[in-house]
Amino acid sequence: MKTKSIELTKKAYYFLNDNFSIIDEFEIEKYNGRVFSIFKKYNSKNYKSSFIDCSSIIIANNFDIDYVVSLDKFFNKFEEIELMELK
Repeated sequence: MKTKSIELTKKAYYFLNDNFSIIDEFEIEKYNGRVFSIFKKYNSKNYKSSFIDCSSIIIANNFDIDYVVSLDKFFNKFEEIELMELK
């Protein structure tokens, strides 16, 4: 959502905060270093993963998330998680 409305932004934040778990990466020990390790492991001439994709792996592992759903066709290259297929 893109808006300049402070009130709408506050409403969206409170809705998300009331209905979902907001993950704070500062709760994860050595978060950036762990993400960068995944980033280095999977980036090559043939494949480029984003820092955000790599952070998803660390977050999923840290919070014991069993499956990840992604529309990114290259996300299945990560061996640290199990990708759930959408049918």
